[in-house]
Amino acid sequence: MQTIDIVTQNGIQWTNDVRANMGAAGINATLKTANSLRIEVNQEGTKVRMKAFGIGHFLIPTKTGRRPTPDKKPSRDMIANITEWVAARGKPEEAVWAIAVSIQKNGTQTWRDGGRDDIIEPATDDLLNSTAQDLLDAKADELILKIREMKW
Repeated sequence: MQTIDIVTQNGIQWTNDVRANMGAAGINATLKTANSLRIEVNQEGTKVRMKAFGIGHFLIPTKTGRRPTPDKKPSRDMIANITEWVAARGKPEEAVWAIAVSIQKNGTQTWRDGGRDDIIEPATDDLLNSTAQDLLDAKADELILKIREMKW
């Protein structure tokens, strides 16, 4: 198996793992953030690079949370996003403004809890370990084939 194929296969598994971790943590009410996650794998010469992409605020729900900004009013985008979130969670629409003001004043729960490391980190650890093992296995198989082809 080619290096680019190994990295691509493991990268796809990484995106699936991150999405599953988001679901397990209950932070995918609308699925917009989870569905925005994608990877690109490119090869230039002998170098293979994987890049991950997601919605502009991907790290806010998955890693850091949103910090308080008490001197600002909730933006229209924020109200629209919370309205969508409230609908997906089956909460009353009247809660939108109170939630927005609370986030502005106190930050999100994730922020107040100091962030989280149960979404991206475990998937990344698995990605690194499985990619390293798969690359070693592929090189070992290649070496064994070369040895078998040698004339003694």
